[in-house]
Amino acid sequence: MTDIDGWCKYLDKETKKCKIYESRPHFCRVEEFSKNFNEYFQFGDKFLIDCCKQHISSNYGKKSPQMNN
Repeated sequence: MTDIDGWCKYLDKETKKCKIYESRPHFCRVEEFSKNFNEYFQFGDKFLIDCCKQHISSNYGKKSPQMNN
């Protein structure tokens, strides 16, 4: 989700605030992500797959060809 300059493409560079804060992906929710990372040890790849699906969905849409792939 980085832009050409290496920063997140959803960062408002003037205000230094996230443009999609309320609907940001799971992995951007640092507190929630770090807490849920412990789930990886219990649920293995399902946790990582769920993160990937959320990322793909937020970028391309839930019914996109990328999601189907």
